[in-house]
Amino acid sequence: LNPEIRSWWADKFSLSSYKGSTPSLYIWNDMNEPSVFNGPELTMPRDALHFGDVEHREVHNAYGYFFHMGSADGLLKRGGGNDRPFVLSRAFFAGSQRVGPVWTGDNTAE
Repeated sequence: LNPEIRSWWADKFSLSSYKGSTPSLYIWNDMNEPSVFNGPELTMPRDALHFGDVEHREVHNAYGYFFHMGSADGLLKRGGGNDRPFVLSRAFFAGSQRVGPVWTGDNTAE
């Protein structure tokens, strides 16, 4: 949610972070939603506060979108704005497809 944190995250994809690599980088964001595996709710407490004093229950589903956006911004910066970033994301929200493809997980019907 915090634009400064999204910018910080985007900077983690800089060429200097991946010595010897090319400007083109393709990534998969997996497990990019808030999770608490040993708690009663299996996510952050609903009343946990995010940037702007917004309760987690209000932004839980949007969290993946902002994570996805920050990753795509990082790849745009890395490539100098010349390449369309490819960031596959498992956590997403309405509008996420604007910044990259989404994956619905390993789903099977029986």
